[in-house]
Amino acid sequence: MEEILSFEDISNYILEILSGQRITNLICTKEPAVFIQPTCTQNLYSKYLEKQKIIQYLEEGFQSEESLEKDIEFVDSFFSIEEQEQLEEVQSKISGFKKILLKKDKKIPSYQDDLKRFNELKILENTLLNRKNSSKYFSADFKAREDRFFYLFSECVLTLKQERIFSSLDELSYRDYSLDDLYQDLNKYLDFYFGLSTTKIRQIARSNHWKAYVIGCNRNLITLFNKPPSELCVDQINLMSWTNYYLNIEEMSIKDRPSEEMLNNDDKLDFYLGEYTRKIKAEAEASKIIKSDKSDHTVVTAESPNYIKYHKENIYSDTELISGRSKEGSTEYIESKEYKKIKEKLNKR
Repeated sequence: MEEILSFEDISNYILEILSGQRITNLICTKEPAVFIQPTCTQNLYSKYLEKQKIIQYLEEGFQSEESLEKDIEFVDSFFSIEEQEQLEEVQSKISGFKKILLKKDKKIPSYQDDLKRFNELKILENTLLNRKNSSKYFSADFKAREDRFFYLFSECVLTLKQERIFSSLDELSYRDYSLDDLYQDLNKYLDFYFGLSTTKIRQIARSNHWKAYVIGCNRNLITLFNKPPSELCVDQINLMSWTNYYLNIEEMSIKDRPSEEMLNNDDKLDFYLGEYTRKIKAEAEASKIIKSDKSDHTVVTAESPNYIKYHKENIYSDTELISGRSKEGSTEYIESKEYKKIKEKLNKR
């Protein structure tokens, strides 16, 4: 339910994804900086470092996340039973609004009111979840994970001349930085490191601006990033995946292809394609059942002389079994006889 990206937003994100970089201003140094994605080797070492740090912090007397979660009294000091009930209520309302928005037309005035309320509930949910998880900040796991991310930050934050700003992880601790500033910069880097939301990536993947790049590389997307597949970052991988998703939709038959309005609504599109996929699978399954029948009459798929139509999971209901297209010379379809045989087969399975 995110806001619609402007053409300029999409253009900027495409440049960042293609380059694997982001230019921003650091708060702690008050200078411009370039964020880059870590290499596979740097990612591998960061995870090794995290494991070693967990062992170190446990030896120093910190508890594991698992231990803290089982300490009810400790958890309750951060997140009360009343707050847990509030969180469950908020999540229930979010689920309800999501279903409402899925069914509503965006042009209806009340849609914007419901969307606003939905976004307010999501903000409240995040606030409550942060409070619920705050007890984990005192665990060995959390401290080790924090060290891992600070290592990546020290390795992957460069000057505009592509030189490292921090020579090592230790340098972050002995330089005279405000902790608040340092953590804000780390959060900015992690926002880049973990990549764009799926909603934003999908908007980019179906945009005309990105389609121009796809046409230019003749759909060979890997050539756009100028690096081996093993070094692709999360945004590059996700954009490739969603691009292929929308390209496959374009290759659907005209009668099955979703409308333009549906293409721009992720929830409605996913629901439609889910139903479409179930229908195709049902047809294939029914085809196997009927082909095994030794009768003189044959019913195969939607493109065959005789046709069975399905609706969701209510397969073979009286209203859904209908005669379909017939070609010259094909066996005439006898509904009552075929229907009875199919039902008998299903009952024996």
